[in-house]
Amino acid sequence: MKKLVLFSILIISISNVFAQCDDMIYEIDECISNAEDSYKYLRKAFKEVDYVEYSDSFNELKEALETAQTYCKKGKSYAEDAESDASDAYSYASDCGCSDGESYSSDAESNSDDAYTYAKKAYRYIDDALSSDNLEDMKYYVDDILKYLKKAYNAIDDAKSEAESAKYECE
Repeated sequence: MKKLVLFSILIISISNVFAQCDDMIYEIDECISNAEDSYKYLRKAFKEVDYVEYSDSFNELKEALETAQTYCKKGKSYAEDAESDASDAYSYASDCGCSDGESYSSDAESNSDDAYTYAKKAYRYIDDALSSDNLEDMKYYVDDILKYLKKAYNAIDDAKSEAESAKYECE
């Protein structure tokens, strides 16, 4: 009887560990998906601004910046979601004993946070540019907008790579 109780406890413990690993894989898949979406929107924002960087038309630049701002906001939101997913994956990786998954998930979380921070800065510069009432003032912000959008999409791409490594290590 004692052996049966101990065996049952062992089976339940093993089941809990596997459940934690399944949860980790689920969260890391969500992180990867959100990172892909973030990258897509941040690249669109970058291309939108890059395309009209040297425009001599106030209205053309303003329209491009408004579109870029919408894309940037979406990219920023997806980066924040990827960060949260990576954080959850880190906890589950720890619970299921996947130390490499912990490390990669932590890196994915950090890179997602960087992407969010850079996207937030780009968004603020876009907002400042859109507050300008002439073309030269608006153009003043374009270099910083492009710089931070590029940093954001590179960081979220790194987060995706780290998340994919975490998944590989814990499957």
